[in-house]
Amino acid sequence: MNNTFKFEAFWRSVIMVCVAACIGYVLLIIAYCLPIGLQRQNVEKSLVTLERETINTAIVDGYETTKLDNYTEGLTFNSAIYDGDENVINKAASIYQYVYEDESSYYGALFRYFEGDESHNSTAYARDWHGYLVPVKLALLSLDYSDIRVANMIIQLLLLGIVVRKMLVLSMKKEVIALFGLLIAISAPIMFMSMEYSALYYVILFSLLYLIPRVEYVYNEKLAIYFTLIGIAVAYVDVLTYPILTLGIPMLFIFSVLEINDIRTTIKYILSSCFYWLVGYAGMWGLKWVIASVFTEENVLKDAILMVLYRMSPNSMETGEAISISVVEVLSRNFGVFAKPPYIMLLCIWVVYVIYNAIKGRYKVDKSSLVFMIITCLIPLAWYVLVKNHSYIHYWMTHRNIGMIVFSIMCFEGKCRKNSAT
Repeated sequence: MNNTFKFEAFWRSVIMVCVAACIGYVLLIIAYCLPIGLQRQNVEKSLVTLERETINTAIVDGYETTKLDNYTEGLTFNSAIYDGDENVINKAASIYQYVYEDESSYYGALFRYFEGDESHNSTAYARDWHGYLVPVKLALLSLDYSDIRVANMIIQLLLLGIVVRKMLVLSMKKEVIALFGLLIAISAPIMFMSMEYSALYYVILFSLLYLIPRVEYVYNEKLAIYFTLIGIAVAYVDVLTYPILTLGIPMLFIFSVLEINDIRTTIKYILSSCFYWLVGYAGMWGLKWVIASVFTEENVLKDAILMVLYRMSPNSMETGEAISISVVEVLSRNFGVFAKPPYIMLLCIWVVYVIYNAIKGRYKVDKSSLVFMIITCLIPLAWYVLVKNHSYIHYWMTHRNIGMIVFSIMCFEGKCRKNSAT
């Protein structure tokens, strides 16, 4: 890690964030210059699917791990079709939606708009980048929601297939097994159904595509740049779904593949990866607040800070009344989605497999791997504690951060087997 914690690497990362913010803003401006007519036609066609599925539908009844967030999909379409009198510079900074005084959701407002109700107003959602609008608005020129889902399915399967093939070619078999454990934990087969969920899934897949043939190079030469870019991408396309996973999976993958047998080096690697990911994530997010405050008449910086504090608070208005949220309740909600027979049976089978191998003496534990596994398992838990409000309310999507724990434990198990074999 030649560039870890060096001022040169840090300032290079800061410059990257600033350049990325400028590019991201320009891309949104271009997206808002695209003709709106075809986009509206395809969104109108998409309403049939949204209406049939309702706001929060589960693909499999009773399994919240398969729950879609069509509320946010409605927000996305609402933002995509907005065509007010503001100039494109303002639109790209503000991200407007149509709203109605007697309609509390962007989702419901979308249907009202296409029913011909002209009593709508507009509201801005400027604290997030909503960078996903760039590909969504482009896709809506020729595709409706069903088309987008099928296109998502094809692209995601192709990317996953390439990732697995690259891993097998480079004899990364234990990482392949851990990857499939991760895919189960995040309900990857349903990702294509949701534009919102797909955004970070693409970040993970593309980050692995770049990393797999370059693990040593990234670790030794480009660690700061690599994790900064991931953090930037997450801040640009995500609306706080399962962001910590984009840090954990590449970080775990590098450690699993390489031979890092020193605890001090291990901790330094964890801290540096987290630090540069945060530089990209927090820096890119913060610059959106600055850009929006400059190019609009709103104090977006103040609004964003207040929302961040609310999302980190131990309180919620989810039920319409103020309630206090405990850490136990947050963890219970997120881990509780896996309290179903298939997941429990799969866990039991894996535990029996581990016990059998342990009895046969097929494991050799080194201290650095154990320390790494423990710390990486604690990171998602720390996220749930830190972002308590959001993790409690939106558990049906934030539970995917637990995939980092699954991937960490399975990579650790594989590494212990490898150590024993050598």
